Amino acid sequence: MGKINSDLNTEIKLFKENIEYLISSGDLENSKKLIAEFQLIKDKDIEIQNMKAIISIMENSLDDAERFLWEAVGIESDSPDTLFNLAYLYEIKVELEKSINFYRQAYQKTENLERKFQIKQILSHFEDVEFPIERKFIVLSSCPWGVMLQRPHQIARALSKLGYKIDYIQPSIEVEASNEKVTNDELMKFSEDHIRQYELIKIHNPVSAYYKENYLLNNYSNIVQDIINESDEEVILICYLPSQVNIINQLSGRFKVVYECVDDHSDLEHSYWSNKQDREYEIQILDRADVVTTTSNALYLTKSIQNKNNNVYLSKNAVNVEDFTRYEETILPDDLLEIPSPRICYIGAVDSWFDKELFYELVRTNKDKSFVVIGPVKEGILNEKEDNLYILGLKEHRELKSYLKFMDIGIVPFKDNTDIIINCDPIKMYEYVMSGLPVIATNMPELILNKSFIKTCKNINEWNSVITHFINFKLPKDEMREFIHDNTWAMRSIQMINLIDDRTDQYNRDSILKKMRKNWETAIDDNAVLLSMYSLLIGESDKVRALMLAEQAYSEVGIYYTFKNYMKLLILNDELSTATQVVLNYEGIDKKYKAELIYAKENGKDILVRLLYCINDFHEIYNYLNDKRDYNESIDYANYLFEVGNLNKALQIYWNNSFNNYLVHDSPLSSVNIAYLLELSKNNRYSYFEERYELLCKKYLEYEKDHRENESGNLRITILIVTRNRPALLERCLLYFSGFRNITLNIRVLDGSDTYEKGINLELLQKNNFKNVIYSHFDSSSSPIDRISHIFPEIEDEYCAVCADDDFIAEEGIISSIKIMEANMEIVTVKGRSYVYKNNNISEIFEFPKDCCERLIEDSPVDRISKLTKNWVPQLIYSVFRKDTLKIVTNLLTKEEVRSLPFVFIEYLWYFAIPLIGKVENMEIPLNIRDFSMDSEGHVAWGFANYIEEDSFNEKYEVFKSALVSLFENSEQADELDECMDQIMDSFLDNSWGIKERFVVNL
Repeated sequence: MGKINSDLNTEIKLFKENIEYLISSGDLENSKKLIAEFQLIKDKDIEIQNMKAIISIMENSLDDAERFLWEAVGIESDSPDTLFNLAYLYEIKVELEKSINFYRQAYQKTENLERKFQIKQILSHFEDVEFPIERKFIVLSSCPWGVMLQRPHQIARALSKLGYKIDYIQPSIEVEASNEKVTNDELMKFSEDHIRQYELIKIHNPVSAYYKENYLLNNYSNIVQDIINESDEEVILICYLPSQVNIINQLSGRFKVVYECVDDHSDLEHSYWSNKQDREYEIQILDRADVVTTTSNALYLTKSIQNKNNNVYLSKNAVNVEDFTRYEETILPDDLLEIPSPRICYIGAVDSWFDKELFYELVRTNKDKSFVVIGPVKEGILNEKEDNLYILGLKEHRELKSYLKFMDIGIVPFKDNTDIIINCDPIKMYEYVMSGLPVIATNMPELILNKSFIKTCKNINEWNSVITHFINFKLPKDEMREFIHDNTWAMRSIQMINLIDDRTDQYNRDSILKKMRKNWETAIDDNAVLLSMYSLLIGESDKVRALMLAEQAYSEVGIYYTFKNYMKLLILNDELSTATQVVLNYEGIDKKYKAELIYAKENGKDILVRLLYCINDFHEIYNYLNDKRDYNESIDYANYLFEVGNLNKALQIYWNNSFNNYLVHDSPLSSVNIAYLLELSKNNRYSYFEERYELLCKKYLEYEKDHRENESGNLRITILIVTRNRPALLERCLLYFSGFRNITLNIRVLDGSDTYEKGINLELLQKNNFKNVIYSHFDSSSSPIDRISHIFPEIEDEYCAVCADDDFIAEEGIISSIKIMEANMEIVTVKGRSYVYKNNNISEIFEFPKDCCERLIEDSPVDRISKLTKNWVPQLIYSVFRKDTLKIVTNLLTKEEVRSLPFVFIEYLWYFAIPLIGKVENMEIPLNIRDFSMDSEGHVAWGFANYIEEDSFNEKYEVFKSALVSLFENSEQADELDECMDQIMDSFLDNSWGIKERFVVNL
């Protein structure tokens, strides 16, 4: 047998020598024929792969050469010839940093002195090239190396393709020791024996040893430390879990840390792989990391605010092009043979975030299409059978290309109202596009990209419409290629190198935010989650405006994410009282935090730190407590320790305080925490604190409920919404008001729509089932004032507000206005801070400082209106009014002679009438946001200058003046106003309209 093997090896050697001779003599065709014959005998041979690569280089088929060489790496990773040929290939392709890295690796691997000298000579001839720093990357992964490739795998692969050395550390595996005297050396030997290689990546297996279920020791940090000690290169640790800061803290030597933040680890409900300790570990790792990358816009906005080191960057997910371009077979996979087209596919895990109800509705409403699921399915999620639903199970990542090639649409049907999905940038989306598929997803912020081949949908009707569109869709291949070019793992790894090297200009905050604005500007109007994210985006530069947007988003969609951002901006604006009420009204907050808030409010305790618990902002809690004197022995610190899982230390501080500070017994949060800790330690005193906690909850929550019911019962208002032919704006407006929690609203919709839009309005009212909304339809020729006047006798509330369908009035502004008017019966309305946007683009909201006025509280009506017109006259319409005041104004504006006036005269007749009727107060609280470019019916408004130009102003002004004077009938005030009005109007035209000519006094 030995002689046969020897003879075979001799034949193989001669065969290869013949091929080499043919290549060196330039006979490439015959050399390829011999290679084909050889591969019938032996398919995988590293020397043959290198020869194939050399032939491809000689034929200038450089992409084929690269593929052959990486296949050679897969056969034998340590081959210096393969590394040398890769370096030479990249030199030809002018990818010089990669070339240098591979020449370095070839130099280290080869024992041939002549080859070492050759490499040195080559490197010495690289002119005008900045040599990359020699680096080794140690990937502390969150997942083992397996058939499903996730971000840690892809980053490791991409960095290795740049020529860097990679050590991939898997999560520890648990082993049962034969006895309790196992040593670290034994664990290290076990791990060394189980090292495996994937291309140029070395994969390590740390071990946790147990004996009879008792933990003994772990060698994870020892493996990492050994790699650092043996490295001559600069070492970079890439971390994916907050808890890995514990490994970092055990290490010595010089190294840099990159923390890739891929999840919100404070969200224990949905990030079930996280735990309480991760909350504090993330604070530590954010502080320790040299570079922090985040994989979604939502995570970036959160972490860049939390981390003050200015080293947080956006690095979204991507695709490895080679995984989806090399089709080994072009035939249909066997398990697709019986599945008819068109095929709509989902690849990936099916877990709690998968929208089962939506998915089944899609399947059942598209019976002419096949739905194919590829990936692991959590038990109980897809257990209902449908004849057009095919569940193929888990496939290896390398197999996906063969399946996606025969699909028509890729889908991402995730629940888009949970934090885990809002923070998610699904890799599958990039893999779909790479495979030439259009993509449909739920309303996920990360997929709102302004691309014709990626669509997000809000409901089943939109899904079905887009499916129909994409089935017959001509793919924009150039646009898709450009998208993939910018979103490869190679690009992400290059970004990481640039960030480590402090080449950050193209990744800075301004460029990131600019790109977010561009992607969101067309979608923000009807996407509350996106609007909430946008409020964070502008929070640092314009916190008041950001607060209004956050409030609007939360009012429209009251999920935890919008609640959390609204709370952050309330806290940023120091609106702690409002924030407290928002918490008490939000159903998603545990009663222990609500009771604790009321306890703090009633007993003069710190409100801020309690509010921060409600939004899981442990980074801010940590910073806040660190600024306090002697914080480390306080009850507040014990509460923090409990929430971050440091239970022993928390119990010690609670216990110390319970003896010398009886107030610990009065805190609901402390009581419930102590009860849990004592029960955990089997201490019978837990029952005392448990009972104490329930009594405190009952005391504070019932008191607050009664107080709130009494207060909200006294605060009532009727909102008059004027609309015409704009159903989408009406729905947005009603959704906004439906989110109000602290005041009772009665809403009257005054619709002047045409028949078609009227039908849509009625449908949306039925669909949303809005409470306390009464709909009235009017002829399309009726004016807004006519509609208000018509329903006015039906209004029962003392206070009213008028709102067009494209406007918003802040809840806090309404409440403050009513309280001001209740305190002073002479006040008829209150002017707050005003914000505007243009052309229905609510992404560009800015404060309108001109739209304000001084307090108009003079006793004389003429003095008030004179004072009003000395500056820009603000809009005194989108505010809260006494019902009687509004009745006087509407009666005035419905007079026959007034009806003939153009819109601008009627509008300012309203504004002038208000201070004549009564006093006007102002406040610093935000009150309204409105579209500055439209009137309430969607018409572009003419100004006074237009009527001056057409020489009809004087005639209209006489009617205007007469109407104002009529407010006082035949009194002395009427005479005074009649005498002064011309001069007042001149002042108004000058100060508000810039019209200098004195048109009025010269009548």
